[in-house]
Amino acid sequence: MTLKEKIDLCNQHINELLTQPMSESQIIKYSIDGISIEKKSVFEMIEALEKLKASFIASANKLPPYIQVVL
Repeated sequence: MTLKEKIDLCNQHINELLTQPMSESQIIKYSIDGISIEKKSVFEMIEALEKLKASFIASANKLPPYIQVVL
């Protein structure tokens, strides 16, 4: 799964949570690329998905652990 697909999937889940009415007692569970998130509150789930999306973006912007210079 590419970075763009992961971010799009997070956005789709957030939009789904915002548009569909859910009861507060219902446990919400999503899994994206092997990472599972389980929350009881819609707001907590949206916050967790936003953090996951931010971590995907941060990992893509990270420099490699070393740089080889050939002279």
